[in-house]
Amino acid sequence: MISKSLIPTSFALLIAIALFTVPTGCKPKRTQEEQLTLGRVRTMVPWLEDFKVANSRFPNDWDELLKWKGASMQVNPYSNLPMVQLGSRDFDPKISPGNFFYARVIQDEEVINYTIIVFGARGEIRRIGHTAMGAK
Repeated sequence: MISKSLIPTSFALLIAIALFTVPTGCKPKRTQEEQLTLGRVRTMVPWLEDFKVANSRFPNDWDELLKWKGASMQVNPYSNLPMVQLGSRDFDPKISPGNFFYARVIQDEEVINYTIIVFGARGEIRRIGHTAMGAK
C-alpha cells in the first residue's frame, strides 16, 4: 500500500516526467528550403486577389495567373527549377518538395475562394486560403 504522504510527491513526479516526455504539439522547425518555398509562394498569393479584382473570378490554374501577371514561376529551392503547380493535393516525395497544389474552392456551383497547399521534403508545410472541401 502507498503511503498517503507519498501520493502528492508521486503525482508531482509523474507530471514532471510527462512534461518532459510527452510531445508538446509544436511542429518541427522549418528547414531553410521549407522557409524559402513558403516565402516564394506567399509572394505570389496577392496576385490571386489582384486577378480576382480585375477579372471577377479566381484563375482556373496558376499558368493563367502567371500569363495575366506577365510573370514567371518562382524557383523551387530543392531543384533550382521553376516551381510546379501540382495536380494533386497528396504528398509525393518524388515531385512535391518545393512545389504546391492550387485549386479553386467551389460551393453551390460557385467559386468562392481558393486553397494552396505548399509542400516541403517532409510533407505539407502550410495551407493558404480557404481549406474547405470541394476544391476543384
